[in-house]
Amino acid sequence: METHTLKAQPRTVTGRATKALRDLAQIPGVVYGNRRAPQNVTVDRVSFIRIFRETGNSGLVDLSLGEETVPVLIQDFQQHPISDFITHVDFLAVDLTREVEAVIRLALVGEAPAVCVLCQRLSYLTWTLISVHFLLLAT
Repeated sequence: METHTLKAQPRTVTGRATKALRDLAQIPGVVYGNRRAPQNVTVDRVSFIRIFRETGNSGLVDLSLGEETVPVLIQDFQQHPISDFITHVDFLAVDLTREVEAVIRLALVGEAPAVCVLCQRLSYLTWTLISVHFLLLAT
């Protein structure tokens, strides 16, 4: 399994002052979970988008906070309603020895030899398999 590392810096600015960070191609965020106090951070927009395209919400990311590296999942993010720029991101710190529940996207690739029969009789099945819940260890 490929390891994805995202560099983050602690941040002290909050509220409307985070607009200046967004203007500098930074995304404000927060790291929480795993018996850890919430910590405000910023990440580079381009790096975040690249990693999110590869991992989605269910892939494990090593968040590098100075000398500390925290294994996280991308829990949620908010986007601007018009420009679609990401305005905030939530990282969920995980314990690698405990079970994690995550929603995993499935991509159905290829065609079955009897695709017409399958589509006619079970067309609803393809829609129900888009989102499946698995309970897995993070490792």
